Amino acid sequence: MPKTSESPCVVLRLAEVKEATGLSRGTIYRKMREGSFPVAVRLGKRAIGWYAHEIEKFNRTRSRISVSHNVG
Repeated sequence: MPKTSESPCVVLRLAEVKEATGLSRGTIYRKMREGSFPVAVRLGKRAIGWYAHEIEKFNRTRSRISVSHNVG
């Protein structure tokens, strides 16, 4: 994943988001509808993407949640 500290407006396309999160296309769109995934931004008439820093934040948050749920 690109370094966002150097360029905060890096936009990732779906394939890159799937790779970065390990989620399927359907899961990404479902989580967006539920409000638990960053909302995509419109890049053109038929193109969308996600801000890399928001995907990184999602991954960090998800990691903390899964670790705290596994502690028992």
